[in-house]
Amino acid sequence: KSWMAGLFCEHLILHGYCLCVIDPEGDYSTLESLPGVTVFSGESPPPRISTVAHALRYPGASVVLDLSLLTHEEKVAYVRELLPMLGALRRESGLPHWIVVDEAHYFLQPSAVGKNADREMAAYVMITYRPSHLDPVLAGSAETIIATPLKNRAEADFLAALCGAGVETDWAEQLADLGIDEAAMLPCRNKTAKER
Repeated sequence: KSWMAGLFCEHLILHGYCLCVIDPEGDYSTLESLPGVTVFSGESPPPRISTVAHALRYPGASVVLDLSLLTHEEKVAYVRELLPMLGALRRESGLPHWIVVDEAHYFLQPSAVGKNADREMAAYVMITYRPSHLDPVLAGSAETIIATPLKNRAEADFLAALCGAGVETDWAEQLADLGIDEAAMLPCRNKTAKER
């Protein structure tokens, strides 16, 4: 999933989008080779929130925040402080265009979102193998869901329910049968144009 997300980020960056990538495990540092990308790599403590805001002030600039040297608790505390700034910055300036959150189940749980994430802002790319742990409003706002091989039936059933799929299709079986180099784009049939 991180490889596919990295490829997605690469294409967005090459098309001129401004991204802020929250990278808890150090999977996205190779994006530094792309134009306009700054990687704050494995610093402990991580960069100041104001430093991140300053780095995202231009449309062609993107930031990768490698949090791999932090403890889990430090990552959660840092992202809890970071998300409100990113939301405010995007509402004021339109940047970053996308906020990419890898291992989103760490940071975007219902109890963690609260005032931290802007639930009305359609700017999150959420990468997770535990979609059922995401804040339901954020998860329900997804316009596109791309699934890599998924063997956990409960998570597959959650995705099916999120997309409004009927019982006629066994998504758990189909997603479990995907090859390691395959992915499926899931239809979000329960969304009307007004809801999007």
